[in-house]
Amino acid sequence: MRSPTNWLAVSLLVALVAGNHGIAKQADPLPSQSMEVLATDPLFASDGVHCNAALSDWSRSDQPYCFHSSRSINTDINTQGGIIFFLHIPKTGGTTLRLNLERYDHINYIFAKNYSIYSDTASLVEDAILNGTSNKTVLFYEIHASTAPSFYQLRHRLRRWKDIATKNGVPTFFFTLLRDPIAYAFSHFNFFHVQRRNPTFEQCNATLDNFLRLTLFNPQCHFLFQGEWAMRAQKPKNKVLTTQECHVVQDYMLQLLDWIGTTERLSNDTLPLLSRLLNLPENHTWINHKVSKTAQGVNYFGKENVTEAVLEWIKHDMSLMDTGLYQMAGDCYRYDAVYETES
Repeated sequence: MRSPTNWLAVSLLVALVAGNHGIAKQADPLPSQSMEVLATDPLFASDGVHCNAALSDWSRSDQPYCFHSSRSINTDINTQGGIIFFLHIPKTGGTTLRLNLERYDHINYIFAKNYSIYSDTASLVEDAILNGTSNKTVLFYEIHASTAPSFYQLRHRLRRWKDIATKNGVPTFFFTLLRDPIAYAFSHFNFFHVQRRNPTFEQCNATLDNFLRLTLFNPQCHFLFQGEWAMRAQKPKNKVLTTQECHVVQDYMLQLLDWIGTTERLSNDTLPLLSRLLNLPENHTWINHKVSKTAQGVNYFGKENVTEAVLEWIKHDMSLMDTGLYQMAGDCYRYDAVYETES
């Protein structure tokens, strides 16, 4: 954990970077909204000791916050079928999963990319938690972006799905992916703003000024708590995410998700885990789909285009909460803890 002296030095450096590069200072959080969330949140009310301890520091690699993830994953899904729920945060590698898995007959892949599709297809999960899936198939249900509900909005339904499925002997596996915040900042900027993939985001050229102006404040936690709308350049009318709200999200993740993988270890951890859970053929080869760098005639804006001071600004000023979530995933979710190394 960084010492107060070192953190002060970094803070002064960030302030200088902000002055030199025209970085806008992030508005102060809105504590009244946070307190409203905490006061009405049953998890925070019933588990206040754990959550209050969690508020002390995001860099708690030695803290006992991994106790939920020590729960064993129900591997019966590879022989009995069942339900896999995937919360797809944009720009974390989810497209690779979908394009590889939707071609298998024993996987019923549902891509709920907006609220309309979610509303029309959630009944499939409701039926599966009661009656299981036919012919040992797997219902793979992906929630992703646009107007689809956020993880926080889904928290009570996810709890009910897991509880009812467990009661009825239906195997489930709920998971998501997180990405290194610095890599995320560049990928999000290139995909949504430079490559003009989504007209609801501001379109611009790949310049340093645009990158600094459009870099998001803790975008992954924002997405988990509020959904994609909160990521659209975070205009002044949008609420600034608070530390308390992100900690609430983290606690629900630890309680409701069986696995939190990372983009950087996708091939080492999450893909092998899914291969075994889904009983994929031994000759299956995962094809990696990197959509951010495929647009022709568009320059990719990356780390080589900025200074070390800007990278520090992203990590410590704009992504401190996302960095905490990312570290938690690396600390608590390991493939070798699920499957012992075979001799």
